[in-house]
Amino acid sequence: YSAAQMVAADRYAIDTLGIPGVVLMENAGRACAQLLEERYAAYFPGPVVVVAGKGNNGGDGYVIARILADHGWQVTTLVLAQPERIAGDAAITLQVLQRCGGRIIFVNDEETLAQRFDELQPRLLVDALFGTGLESEIRGLSAVAVALINDTAAPVIAVDLPSGVDASNGRICGCAVRADLTVSFDHPKIGHLSAPGALYVGE
Repeated sequence: YSAAQMVAADRYAIDTLGIPGVVLMENAGRACAQLLEERYAAYFPGPVVVVAGKGNNGGDGYVIARILADHGWQVTTLVLAQPERIAGDAAITLQVLQRCGGRIIFVNDEETLAQRFDELQPRLLVDALFGTGLESEIRGLSAVAVALINDTAAPVIAVDLPSGVDASNGRICGCAVRADLTVSFDHPKIGHLSAPGALYVGE
């Protein structure tokens, strides 16, 4: 699927079938958490760091963080946005994570982000920054996050596709996360299978 086809599939599920978007988000995050626990059981209890953006990909990440924490993992969610900038279904899953006592750190600047990575020393990383909705080059704080993720020795699990890979053609949007495992939702994306993006998805 291209990004546009995936948007159309989501709209069909929500508008025609009547499945609320937050239910789709819950299902996606739950599937990611389950696969992470199966593939990386030897890494329990972590620490796990979920790096999340403000959009739906971040919303999936909040679900993952909540479920893993509920199962006993040591999870910290680094959010590259302030809470007031998070809206829609992602805001709902963030509020649930907060009410369940999840450890969340909202990051505004590059120095703080680098310090947090150094302090947390993650054994597993979840990339929930950008999904199929990415339309521009990754810059600023997000680009620093991608570099920090790629510099760590911890295995990286990408939510839907590695942040920075264009879902429709495999183009690298300035920079991209190099994942060890990518969990794709509904269908593979063209970007998973097209160079150079295909070189970033891992398994």
